[in-house]
Amino acid sequence: MLYLIALFITIVVVCPISIYLAIGKVKDNKKDKKSNVLFNATQIERNVTEEEIGDIVDYLSRHNQITYLVDEDQLQAKVESIESDDEEDEIFEEVAIYAVRNNIGSSNRLMQVFNISFNRITTGAVVYAVEDEYQIVFSSSTEGRAWVEIDGERYFDNYNGVNRTFTKIHKVSVPMNVLNEAKEYEIHVQKVTYRGPFGGYFGRDISQEYKFRPANASDGIEYYSISDIHMAGKPSAKTVSYFDNLDFLVVAGDIVSMMDSFEDANLTNIYSHEMTKGEIAVIYARGNHELKGDYAEEFHNFVGTYNDKFYYNVWLDNTYITVLDIGEDHDDNYWEYYDTCDFNEYRNRQLELIRSELESKEYLNYDYRLVVCHIPLPFVNARHNHFDFKKDVTTLLNQMDIDMVISGHQHDLLVFEP
Repeated sequence: MLYLIALFITIVVVCPISIYLAIGKVKDNKKDKKSNVLFNATQIERNVTEEEIGDIVDYLSRHNQITYLVDEDQLQAKVESIESDDEEDEIFEEVAIYAVRNNIGSSNRLMQVFNISFNRITTGAVVYAVEDEYQIVFSSSTEGRAWVEIDGERYFDNYNGVNRTFTKIHKVSVPMNVLNEAKEYEIHVQKVTYRGPFGGYFGRDISQEYKFRPANASDGIEYYSISDIHMAGKPSAKTVSYFDNLDFLVVAGDIVSMMDSFEDANLTNIYSHEMTKGEIAVIYARGNHELKGDYAEEFHNFVGTYNDKFYYNVWLDNTYITVLDIGEDHDDNYWEYYDTCDFNEYRNRQLELIRSELESKEYLNYDYRLVVCHIPLPFVNARHNHFDFKKDVTTLLNQMDIDMVISGHQHDLLVFEP
């Protein structure tokens, strides 16, 4: 019987219990907020009364906060057949009995014993445009698997053939032409409670639906660019709300000041989602402040990249865009970096990319040509940082008849005319 009761616990997410001061015998628990006690072991008898069970069952039923780790058919095959008018209440009843009888009196203890938690989408979709695909990024409150669904086709957050499950940040690649035609999509997350060698348990499929408007350059392009807001994104979000028909959003780096935590790394997505609502594409260029802190080396999982690199081309309708990444704003041997930077080869590969584009001449097929780079390419400071690279890259780009170079970094309005 104990085995079956434990199985019920793994089948049902009992997080609502953790916020419920259940039954009259726990009124004194408010005095001890630090322990988060829900069931007072010194007051609860081993024989649980029907009134106590009823209170918990009633609360859980009214709030309708259960999550199955298997579907209903699997669930029915696993549990004992109990005649009841409400099978969900029977499951709630087993949860209540087990929790009370075993004195599992706090949400922390429940989490430790059963590894349970309530999952939800914490950051809505951001559609990054990279090469000829969209990379749709969103986050969840617990680790799990994720996918995007377009016209019934599912695209998973996949790493080298494995659908990722041990992550709260999800990046799903979908073909650009597929989403452009469908103009709508869904994002899905599903908690994985157990991933074993021959099977596993999944939580409820949590989803959100979005409309999408692809860029349309038939009458010109309209975009909004932000950079260097350093964690103060509300004014930018307010400003972008005044534009109705943007073709895309340009995020040109230094959205944060440091990358010390998951929350820091995810802030770009929080602001980008607030500005786009997941309905238009985002072009992202990394800033030098996204290179500072523990999460700098994990940041490629949070935003649009090409083979984990922050430089790439993008083709949006009749618009050709090259995204470049100088890296840090000083030379690699600058004392501030204490041997954590080595960007020379990384920059040289970007020169190779532009040379290959010049040879292919594909850019000639587009009426609008943009470059996005956080650190201004035509501007050389008094220390002459990156002088050779800037000279070489501007010489190459000038051969492509670029219409506009969008940058940030200087915290000032600088206009360089050709």
